[in-house]
Amino acid sequence: MKAEKCCMLSGITQKTLNRYQEATEKIEASMRRLAEGKPDLGSADKVKSTRISNTIHTLKTANKVVKQNQDLLETALAGTDAIHAVVVKMKEVAAEAQDDQLTSEQRQALVDEYNTLAAEIDFVAENTEYDGTELIDGSFGTKTITIDGPSSDQDVSIALGDLTLEGLEIGAYTDSNNQAVAASSLSSVLDAEDAVIRLEAALATLETERSNQIAKIERFDFTISHLGNMIRMNEEAVATINDFDEAAEMANLTSYQIEQQTALALMAQANQLSTSVLQLLGG
Repeated sequence: MKAEKCCMLSGITQKTLNRYQEATEKIEASMRRLAEGKPDLGSADKVKSTRISNTIHTLKTANKVVKQNQDLLETALAGTDAIHAVVVKMKEVAAEAQDDQLTSEQRQALVDEYNTLAAEIDFVAENTEYDGTELIDGSFGTKTITIDGPSSDQDVSIALGDLTLEGLEIGAYTDSNNQAVAASSLSSVLDAEDAVIRLEAALATLETERSNQIAKIERFDFTISHLGNMIRMNEEAVATINDFDEAAEMANLTSYQIEQQTALALMAQANQLSTSVLQLLGG
């Protein structure tokens, strides 16, 4: 009888100890979740969350590449606009120089102004750069960028022309027949007339270049907006998977702590009872 009662008390104590250990483990897990601010995910949710996170990383990288190249094009456009404004002014000066009633002093003043403006074109063309890359001095050419997508990649070409005096055929250049052509000049009425023709052609070239740059910038605007929407939707999906109800977790923690305290109290009572029984049986 004595052994039977002792075994019964031992069994009760072991069950209570198990409850105490389970409650302690629940408390530790709950406190970890509260510290991390996220729930424990099942294997399927973990795989899904990782996959979406990788997609977000790819999209953000693509968005960065597009934005950098849009900035490059906007820099090129600023240089192109500056040169366009100079050429417009040069054409006005050349038009004045077509007047055959000009004195030599008046013509020379126009020549000096024209040459100063011409020098400004090369200065702008040679100093328009992005991240150390010259853009409109003829050295850029055509470059292809790859926009990595989550399911497929897209190649986009960027072409920038030569907007120097030579490239615009305002300064000295070599024509299609490999013949050297002198720089435009306002030294005479005929020279001024030729300069106007060449400047009009240069303006047409600049306007085409400008249109191409703007079209590409607008395309990148759309791409950036689209990628931004995709990033936002994927981030919302990850947030939903990792949604953490702190208030509910705090309530659970309180419940686990009560379970732990109850088990602890029961173990104390069981130990006290065991001691009393043994004393009675011993007596």
